Amino acid sequence: MSGEGGSEVEGVGEPGSPEAARALGRQLRRLRENAQLTQDLMVKLHGGSKTSISRYENGDRIPRTDYVKALLEETEQRGRSLTDDALAAVWALYERALGPVGGRNSERAALYAQEKQLRLVQAQEAQAAGELARLAADREVLETQVGADAALRELDADRARIERHREHLARERRRIVAAIDAMPDPGEDGRSSTLVPLPGPPGTGSDQPTSLSVAPGVPPWQRLMTLMVVLLIAVAAIIWGVAALRHDDSSRDDEAGGTAQQEPGKRPSGSSTPTPTPTPTPKPTRSPSSSPPTTDPAPPDADKTSPRPPSSPAAPAAVAVRWSGNVTLDDGSSDGNPSISWAMDPVPPQRSAGGDISLLCQLVCESGRYAGRTIVVYQGNSTPQREECISLLNANPGSSIADVPDGTVACFGTQAGRVGYFTPHAAGRGQIRVHATVWELPPG
Repeated sequence: MSGEGGSEVEGVGEPGSPEAARALGRQLRRLRENAQLTQDLMVKLHGGSKTSISRYENGDRIPRTDYVKALLEETEQRGRSLTDDALAAVWALYERALGPVGGRNSERAALYAQEKQLRLVQAQEAQAAGELARLAADREVLETQVGADAALRELDADRARIERHREHLARERRRIVAAIDAMPDPGEDGRSSTLVPLPGPPGTGSDQPTSLSVAPGVPPWQRLMTLMVVLLIAVAAIIWGVAALRHDDSSRDDEAGGTAQQEPGKRPSGSSTPTPTPTPTPKPTRSPSSSPPTTDPAPPDADKTSPRPPSSPAAPAAVAVRWSGNVTLDDGSSDGNPSISWAMDPVPPQRSAGGDISLLCQLVCESGRYAGRTIVVYQGNSTPQREECISLLNANPGSSIADVPDGTVACFGTQAGRVGYFTPHAAGRGQIRVHATVWELPPG
């Protein structure tokens, strides 16, 4: 096998073929078993499901690069480090399973090509930083020598040239990251089976198929199966729409006769029917907000001596945990393959430029400093509750950068209005293992 991106990978089928996907799956299974990792443990550490991992290893689906990187990280942490040639062979298999841009996994292949270019730029940036450090050390030596003016001028010229090159690389890195962030999401998995995916129009964000474009030479039974898939999706969409309408009607009936404070980020419900007894309008709160009050305050103009009908306090609805597990932040210093930011609303979380939990990086990443939409360090001695995080975030609006030492807990908010908390643990070589928990939005 050749290095990463190499085209000479023998015995694994044509690029983008099911045979190439199965060869990748066999390699992923070997990596997991050699590291003594079960599928259950991989799900616990990095999210996903056993079904997805089984499909990866059977070659039925192609995983995201995040899963492959996580598997390689776990392999190394368990003392099963791979040589550079072995790592390059894994990525060569992955690229061959994807196939070319414009093929059956076109969107995933295009994303991987951008990620590959990003790794190259990151490696060049690290090399430039090392060269600048060497020149700085050489300059300190020359400054102590007599008659070294010419050598100092030459050294300064080299340093200025490398600085310009590093600035160019930084601009290129930002351009690639922006391009990756703007690319359409290829979905949880890239198909590698014989069925041809039916994506919606590019740029619309729709997952609904809009045509029956089948590859030439597809047998009639596959065309029939494709048609059945489209019909099932259409029927499911109709059923979902009817259920949503009924849910909205029932929500309006349940809310008639009273009002409740709504949390930012909650799904809007239907308008409530006013009750005969006036109630004060709830005061607006900052996002994320606390749970609705359990009792209604008395109207300001109500007669204090008149009897008041008893009110039954309603317990706030329990909010379930949406996701809990580990993600890895990586400044790319070890292998030029950075993963510095995660969006925490998807399940499992996804790498995203400007996500909810990020390393604070400019030219270099600052140790122990994190950025996000809202991040505040939690001062308690135990695991925070959701209401505690809400109160903490509301008391510190606009706090998007925080110093979070290893082992410290910090609360954070997400783009969709959810809240959660995380604890970082440095894993060495520019990597930080972050254990995070995200709560669901309140019901309603």
